[in-house]
Amino acid sequence: MKLAHITDLHINSADNPERLEQLEFLVKNIFDDGYDHLIVTGDLVDVANEDDMRLIRQLFERLGVFDWQKLTVIPGNHDIFGKYELNAERVFVNAMNAAGNKSIEKLRVFSEIFRDVMTPNDQAHYYFPFIKVIDGPGGGIAIIAFNSVLELSLTENPIGSRGYIRREELNAVENPLVMDFLKDKFVITISHHGYRVFEPENPAEQAFVWSMELINNQEYLQTMKRINTRIALHGHFHRADSYHVDGIHIVNGGAFKRARRTFNSIFINDDGSYEQQFFKYQNAGAASQEEQNEATKLF
Repeated sequence: MKLAHITDLHINSADNPERLEQLEFLVKNIFDDGYDHLIVTGDLVDVANEDDMRLIRQLFERLGVFDWQKLTVIPGNHDIFGKYELNAERVFVNAMNAAGNKSIEKLRVFSEIFRDVMTPNDQAHYYFPFIKVIDGPGGGIAIIAFNSVLELSLTENPIGSRGYIRREELNAVENPLVMDFLKDKFVITISHHGYRVFEPENPAEQAFVWSMELINNQEYLQTMKRINTRIALHGHFHRADSYHVDGIHIVNGGAFKRARRTFNSIFINDDGSYEQQFFKYQNAGAASQEEQNEATKLF
């Protein structure tokens, strides 16, 4: 089984119309090269624009990959809240506009647009977590999707970029029946926010790091351990990274926005072993040096 993982597309057709064409190139090449499934871990759009979400869906449909067995997507903070606002007045207005039910409504819009590759339950109110089982070793590959987007709050999440996975979601997958179901599966968990926050050297960026964290990362880690997670995929920080915590392989897919010909590649073998690496397409207008430099930046 060959899995591809991309993240942080930040599609904005008004400001960067060429990015859709670049996304189509990447996705087409991934599937032309024999990959079986593509996972996208959030921030598909840049400014929470429904029209851009539908353009991305149409792109997947045009390529013939908008299919439960071929594609999985989850939202990121930009899909729910749009761009960060550092102006104090705008932070207050945004927090009021996105509070409570309005945040859930934004999640509902995203989930309805991409429902066919998320949960098949058309009666779902909250949509997460959901578990998708695709072909693979043993009983198959279980992709467990969490929503880590925390609603805006003047005290806890003023610019909308901090993450939190609800206790109800973690409890749901720790249900004994679910854990029994997962016993013979190769478990992959996905979220937008990651376990670890990269520590930049730049003092200005260091001051901003707290706003990018997954608040309850330790709770998430304990749940991942209980359900025997092999690999955890995420995005959010625009920096490709691969690391291990307590036996779990955690991979930040970086950002399509910064490196538009790069993706996270995972080969899962019949015996349950796997290989992971970052792969960059070099053909047909390979990434410029400027783009390659951008891929290493934090934001």
